[in-house]
Amino acid sequence: MLLLSLVLYLVFFPKLRYNIEAEKQSIDSPWHYRAKISYLLGIIRVIIKDGTQPVIKIFGIKLKTKAKNDEEAEETPSAASPTPAPKTKMKAEGKKKAEKEQKPPKDNPLDTFKEYYRLYQKHLGKGSIRAILSHTITLLKDILLKILPKDIRVRGVVGLDEPDQTGMLFAAISPLAIKFDIRLAGNFEEKTLELEGQARGGFRLISFVWPIVAFLKKEEIVKLRFLIKTINKRNRKRKLKQERMLQNGYRI
Repeated sequence: MLLLSLVLYLVFFPKLRYNIEAEKQSIDSPWHYRAKISYLLGIIRVIIKDGTQPVIKIFGIKLKTKAKNDEEAEETPSAASPTPAPKTKMKAEGKKKAEKEQKPPKDNPLDTFKEYYRLYQKHLGKGSIRAILSHTITLLKDILLKILPKDIRVRGVVGLDEPDQTGMLFAAISPLAIKFDIRLAGNFEEKTLELEGQARGGFRLISFVWPIVAFLKKEEIVKLRFLIKTINKRNRKRKLKQERMLQNGYRI
């Protein structure tokens, strides 16, 4: 019990911190970025750079990650591998065809969605569906506010095609410049984009627990979960019945 409590504490209570840096030297140059993520008081670190594989370190020890070239080499068949004989190939194709005929037909995703929506309207009602959407949006908004960076710093020079468009842009971002450390110079003569920025933030996994629990305990969500279980159970029974009919030689 003590070990379980310690594991739960180490997973949910330490803060996950991240630091993202991005730079664009000119309007024609590509973006360059670098991200650092640390967890469990820095025991686990992840470093991501543009154009490279993520680097994962635990206690300062770098873990090996599979490179893209290695994955492509595994996926590409060797040129020296022998091609199957025509008879063997025909037998394999016949076997696959027989297996395909024995399998029950797959459900059309569009028909499944229509059936689900019809059952939701029948058992939950339009008012409940609106409430479910509202609860979902509230939950996502709450999670997003916890994840978004608390510290943002931006420096650079920005200019659009027309001087009035540049002025409108600066008027639009002025509220953000008050809240965050944003210092931009305007170029009213030519189109320009020279930026460098940094965003830092962090969150604890425990902060997501209560919003998710409260979401799952909503009356409409409880009904929805029960309805999904009922539908899935019915679909499993129907598929099992189809498989038995196919085994007995019936065509569906």
